[in-house]
Amino acid sequence: MDTDDEELLRKIYSTQNFSLVTRNSTHQSFLPNLGYLINSKDVNTFTQYFEYLMTDPTWNPYARFLIVVERLQNDELRVIFDELLRLHVNNALIINGTDDAHLFSYNPFDNYACGKYYTEVIRFGLCSQATQNLYPNKLVTGLRNCTFKASLAHRPPFAIDPLKAEGEKTILGTEEYILKVLSEKEQFNVISNYSYDSDTYSSVAPNMSLSGSLLMLRNNESDFAFGGMMIVAKRAQALTWLCGYHDYNDELRFSVRRASHIPIWKTVYIEFDVTVWLLLLLSFIVYYAMVIYLLQPKDKGSVALELLENLLTHSREIQCSMSIKYILIIWVWFAYLINTFYQSSLVSLTTDPSMEYQVQTEDDIWDYNYKPCFCGALRKYLSTEERRDSSKVPHIVNEDVEGCNNPVEELTTNSCS
Repeated sequence: MDTDDEELLRKIYSTQNFSLVTRNSTHQSFLPNLGYLINSKDVNTFTQYFEYLMTDPTWNPYARFLIVVERLQNDELRVIFDELLRLHVNNALIINGTDDAHLFSYNPFDNYACGKYYTEVIRFGLCSQATQNLYPNKLVTGLRNCTFKASLAHRPPFAIDPLKAEGEKTILGTEEYILKVLSEKEQFNVISNYSYDSDTYSSVAPNMSLSGSLLMLRNNESDFAFGGMMIVAKRAQALTWLCGYHDYNDELRFSVRRASHIPIWKTVYIEFDVTVWLLLLLSFIVYYAMVIYLLQPKDKGSVALELLENLLTHSREIQCSMSIKYILIIWVWFAYLINTFYQSSLVSLTTDPSMEYQVQTEDDIWDYNYKPCFCGALRKYLSTEERRDSSKVPHIVNEDVEGCNNPVEELTTNSCS
């Protein structure tokens, strides 16, 4: 962080104990972080650039941090630890970058502080003389006597707001009950706040910054939120989740009606596609013109009807010479083949009915003019969060559909459809 000191990196590389990936603090890294070695010019530089590490999708506040500050005063230690506490970095070790380097740490869980504050700075003395464990387990007192702020959404059966429940609330939501069991087991207290709006879908920007209702977690306004939260990949990267029995998904699925059987009356013509019917009509016209030319009849309409009867496998005698009859035999044979194929396909469709076309792609939804049932909050989330190549999808998502104004109506409409 704003330092030109390369000696530290050279010494680490020379030990050949482990690999080290160097980076700039203001640029994202997509490599998993097993630990952080931070070299900073001074305290102001550290506090200015440290939060940029949170822009990484692989940001890991639970890793071990070794922070070397070249110019560090004793009264500036709390400035660094306050910043680490705000971002929930607990396993941190600070070294002043002088020849007589000293080691400093802190423990926000000591004396039942519950990760919310610390009372003193831990001093390990000279770095060259340190022999104790510099990264001990700090959660030795557990969560006993801690008080956490929980944001809940009225979303039965996950969580039930007493003010919105019909009648007197006698049971807990499933997640409320799980939290109650955990709190009794670990002996901590929970202050519940039901003002959390789960219908507002928070977005995660490319720099991992949050907007919407989940921003209160990043700002430490609430310690945790639950109540049927939709978890996608970006949210899981930006925050820490105890998923439990919920799905971890990053996909959008459209549920459409299963294709039905083709109506019986359609089996009359679906044996052949449009091209076959057009070719059959063209063959009839060409053969009719050829017969008219050869016979030169006075009643041309009767010839057309006789050829059509042949096409329907009805026998018909046409008075003509033997040479012309040979030509007519070709038409009779053609009519026989066409009828054989047609009747064979008709029997197949009768014994094993076909299905209508099954809608299965987003383009199909657009082509068949389907209107997806999205609640307003989900439509807003999809229109801002999802980036798709097809220009049709945003129009589909943004259409208003009656009976899909909120999640409850959405579930009711989809289940009844």
